[in-house]
Amino acid sequence: ARRHPVIGHREHFDRLSHENLLAYHRSRYTPSRAIVVVSGDIDEQEVKREIVRLLGDLPMGDLVEPALPSEIAGMGASVKQQDFAVSTTRTILGWKTPSMREKDFAVYSVAAAVLGRGQSSLLYRELRENQELAIEIGAWAWCLGWGDGLVAISAEAEPERVTALHQQVELLLQSAQQLDLSWHLQRVKRQIMVAQLRGLTTASGRANDLASNWHVARDLNLSLIHI
Repeated sequence: ARRHPVIGHREHFDRLSHENLLAYHRSRYTPSRAIVVVSGDIDEQEVKREIVRLLGDLPMGDLVEPALPSEIAGMGASVKQQDFAVSTTRTILGWKTPSMREKDFAVYSVAAAVLGRGQSSLLYRELRENQELAIEIGAWAWCLGWGDGLVAISAEAEPERVTALHQQVELLLQSAQQLDLSWHLQRVKRQIMVAQLRGLTTASGRANDLASNWHVARDLNLSLIHI
């Protein structure tokens, strides 16, 4: 699903009518698909009564999900290129990972942070600062609470340097297996913990944390488990 643009494909929008948009909104934007999160010094029962008063008359809707084709595992790389009228190239190298419900996903998440989170990461220091092959570069891991996940390296580079950039990424991934990454692991652990705790210092941050946990994994304590 990550190969599709977030806002959709232009040719699909060109075929939509006003009635199509209304029907989609009525079927998808319903209370059965909504999460209400309230955080702060509140009276729980009073808040519940007010939510029911404001939203109780809305039709619940259904939870029938659209049929999405499953990804077929390939034996080799799958490559897609699209041209735009811009002066630099945006490139993404991605690999499938286990679902977030699998313990191994945490390993991929930490590995992505070691490789490409911040200006002290391996990718940034070697391929942007030392070799000057990338204008920007980083790595990330992504997954919802169901289906396969994804770990990826994304970079922006001048078109004539993309091939060399890909080659050096592969060499760095191979050499990283032999490096002592103790300092990088400690750095990433501090970053993750500080970011998580900082987000819990405000009422809005706590509300966002609970909503995200439920949306992603149907587990209100998901972020606490990963601290």
